[in-house]
Amino acid sequence: MYPYMGTCLNNSAVYPKKGTFTVICSSAKIGAMGRAGKALRQTLEEHQISQNKLATVLGIGRSKVFRWFHEQIDPTAETVAEIVKALNKINPDAAQKFIDLYLGKLIKK
Repeated sequence: MYPYMGTCLNNSAVYPKKGTFTVICSSAKIGAMGRAGKALRQTLEEHQISQNKLATVLGIGRSKVFRWFHEQIDPTAETVAEIVKALNKINPDAAQKFIDLYLGKLIKK
């Protein structure tokens, strides 16, 4: 077991090298890391939607939703669009809430 292992939280590779680690991250994602997870968590909690319900509608395993919800990984841009579609099927207000939280000031006039 390694004493410390850095993570990028975006499915990046972590390479151990004699007591150190090299973490390969996508610098473009680092600034927005966790935004989707925070937006998803708030949306699901506010609209009382279970992680399992979202996973079922998305057609994926609940563990993937759990990892987004807990900001362990970020969904891809394509997956964010799928999350919006799934939330819209479950509760259109939840889909709008997720969009507002995720995009925030980008969509405000």
